[in-house]
Amino acid sequence: MSGRIDPRRFLIEHLPARFNRLLGEEAGGDAGRAALGELAATVRVDLAGEGGGTFYLNIEAGHMSGGEAPARPPFVTFVQELADFERLLGEMEQEPLALISTLPGLAGPAPLTASRVERIASVRGTLRVDVTGEAGFGVLVHLGGVAPPAEPDARIRVDAETFRELREGRLEPQAAFLAGRVQLEGDVALVMQLALAGLMGP
Repeated sequence: MSGRIDPRRFLIEHLPARFNRLLGEEAGGDAGRAALGELAATVRVDLAGEGGGTFYLNIEAGHMSGGEAPARPPFVTFVQELADFERLLGEMEQEPLALISTLPGLAGPAPLTASRVERIASVRGTLRVDVTGEAGFGVLVHLGGVAPPAEPDARIRVDAETFRELREGRLEPQAAFLAGRVQLEGDVALVMQLALAGLMGP
């Protein structure tokens, strides 16, 4: 990714446009469009640092729009330093669901669906994900309506190559954990609950 990004423009204009275009391409007929029409959710993104701020990705009837006000209580909040956000986008080549893919269970090809959002929204807790290495980044993932706490309930550490393999679906989370390529600290039950919420069903 070349040059600095404008986070406000990216989150309010660029990301929703790409998300909506990709969903339209993947809907695949009337049945697919009807399923997407059930998706209604809000994602909150807090970016710390000069040029950052708080942004909301509102999805209504399967269509995303970006703004500075929520359409409904967020089902998930992502907190990052602006520099980490830029490195994440560089790693993900500005993939529209870059932040969502840091959630356990949604790191592979699992799509964001109404049923998955409902299950994830039922989880309560805060998770810190750190991708290590020279171009690594960190993100705090908060589930629940209250403000994110200063310290997470659990931490996940993974190197960049493992993260890439998980994201692309080339490595199963359980296999990565058993091979020692994923390190967990703190509330392991929270991580497993979140992973199951993302992996189960459509």
